[in-house]
Amino acid sequence: MNVALHAVLLSAAASLALVFVRKPARRGVLALAAVISVGVLPWVSPLLPGREAKAPAEVVSPASADLAAWKVFTIPVDDTTAYEGLAENAAPLVALPSARTLAAWAWLGGTCLGLVAIAGSLARLGRWRAALEKPHPSQAEVLGDALPPGLAVEDILLSKEAGSPCVAGFRRPLMVLPESLLGSCSTRELGWVLRHEQGHLEGKDSRWMVLMALVRVVFWWNPLVHHLAKRWAAAREEVCDLHAEASERSAYSVFLVRMAAAYPGGRMLAAAMASGVKRRLRRRIVSLLNAPASIDAGTGPWFASASVVVLLACGVCASCVRIGGDGSSEAAATGASPSPEVRTTAGKGDTARFQLKISHMVLFTTEPLAENGKVLGSAGYGEVMRKAAGTKGNRLINFPAITTRPNESGSIDMTHEKPVRQGQERVIAGWNLRITPRWDGKTVSVRSGVRYGFVPNGRYAPTSEVTSYYEESPRGREWNRLVVKQGNAEANKIREGEFLVTTLGEVGSGLYGTIFTKIEPIDRGGLPIALKDAPHLPDRYPGEKEEVPVSVRVRGILLENLEDGEVSHIAPSFRGIFTKDQWKRVQAGMGGKELGEFTLESGREMQPWEAAPRVKLKVRRLKGESRFELWSGLLSPTNRDPYSYQWQAMACEPGWVVVMELPATGGGKRRGLAVVLEEMK
Repeated sequence: MNVALHAVLLSAAASLALVFVRKPARRGVLALAAVISVGVLPWVSPLLPGREAKAPAEVVSPASADLAAWKVFTIPVDDTTAYEGLAENAAPLVALPSARTLAAWAWLGGTCLGLVAIAGSLARLGRWRAALEKPHPSQAEVLGDALPPGLAVEDILLSKEAGSPCVAGFRRPLMVLPESLLGSCSTRELGWVLRHEQGHLEGKDSRWMVLMALVRVVFWWNPLVHHLAKRWAAAREEVCDLHAEASERSAYSVFLVRMAAAYPGGRMLAAAMASGVKRRLRRRIVSLLNAPASIDAGTGPWFASASVVVLLACGVCASCVRIGGDGSSEAAATGASPSPEVRTTAGKGDTARFQLKISHMVLFTTEPLAENGKVLGSAGYGEVMRKAAGTKGNRLINFPAITTRPNESGSIDMTHEKPVRQGQERVIAGWNLRITPRWDGKTVSVRSGVRYGFVPNGRYAPTSEVTSYYEESPRGREWNRLVVKQGNAEANKIREGEFLVTTLGEVGSGLYGTIFTKIEPIDRGGLPIALKDAPHLPDRYPGEKEEVPVSVRVRGILLENLEDGEVSHIAPSFRGIFTKDQWKRVQAGMGGKELGEFTLESGREMQPWEAAPRVKLKVRRLKGESRFELWSGLLSPTNRDPYSYQWQAMACEPGWVVVMELPATGGGKRRGLAVVLEEMK
């Protein structure tokens, strides 16, 4: 993305600059410098060393630490997981590549095809040059009569094929003329041809054509690069026309038209004199006839140097800015030693004065009873339930309620995962429901996502008589019959007690699934409140302890082999807590990679180590308490929502080592993160 954006910026700036350059020679130099710069400078950014990222400018609400901790109890299953973007009726499930990945492969594929085409053109050009002949004495005599100063007969080869005069070759450019031209042109006209091609020969245009062709195939998707290359070719033809004839321009123009009619084609990667494209030829003739009587075909060293310096400065500045991202995910993927980074995720209107209680009800009916994305009040919800109750075969399932802060996601997982080998895609049966509320200070908007995987007439099927909480995992070939249904809904405004409808469509023969999500604001004591009262709740209740500033120096260790026998599962994210002496004995069986030290400060959510990019930490300490609270926030591998971190808290003190399990990313051994608590201030 960095390379693509820099290439677009450079090519756009150069294209705009060309509009203000009138002199053909200068247009050619600027266009050439621009194409070469686009081919080279954008690649500087990925080669730059990593840098320390600054904290975003967003302000983290200090009140977010005032919220008392609460627990979410989940039903024990083999594993829990999140989902994102799974297609319906996928069995087994296959993760589609992202749009950025597809674009990268398309870019690479187009470049490879273009390189193959260039290689083929160079091979054909080489075979053609091998068949060329040197002029024999009589032909050399004809050429000698029209030969301009600075050009030797040894620089000219003759072709028996009919074709436009041109300059071809990369290592040793040579002028190529068709033999028929020597007998059909006068000495004056032959002099025009030789002087025109001499301009291409002295400018090494055939070499630049090959280099620009390489840049064009690398950035084949960028029309501005092709535009710059065409502007260069047009400018070079205009310069060579002025070099060929400065006085008899009308006669020379007629000769160009005759040459274009006689030799309409040209060879790839060769600078040809005549072109059969009428628009280009007309532009050349108009430019030639309108040029001043006395014009300098050169550019001067100052203009070429200035063009290169300006383009180089623009490219380096863009690379230093690192448009397109800071590469943090790449650093995490490669395991490079990252710089400490602090990131905040508090959203607009984030507040800790109240919580949101979220309830889910799933209704299976023989006909659709509600529209996806619709918000129902208590009366509308009751009417749907009365209709469902009056029809045989309908069924209602209630899921456990969860509680989240505003602007943080909550999820319910009741899933089983198919055992797979390392590197294989994860296959999951059961329910995953995710809800993301947004609070802007006045209203709540909601986004709901549901994934439901079941075996028809088997495990987790909507007609199953077993309560979904205790459903057993699919067995054997049942995994190959797995059906996945997905639903998404969003409401810009929802009031307390209202229901958001998310439909799954037909989940079985004549059976439809509908999820009703209810949002209820509650205070920190769990009592229902009205949304209009939420901003006016007190910061602290009587007797509630005040938070005091604290900073904790921690050291991270990435664990590649987190075995159940070594640590105990004491919370959804925390896997163990040890003294330093205990940790020395436990760590011996797990190994680990040191991630460096970092200082956590109260009031801020921080991402200390890019090797664990989906883990955030924060600390707080209450007045009068000797211990501090270590909060861990985890983001599932398939979720990119910045508000979807699931937070857990544990009371700790310096000298302890806290071990947590990292979000699973596929098959293989479990990975963990050990946080060594060094010092508290």
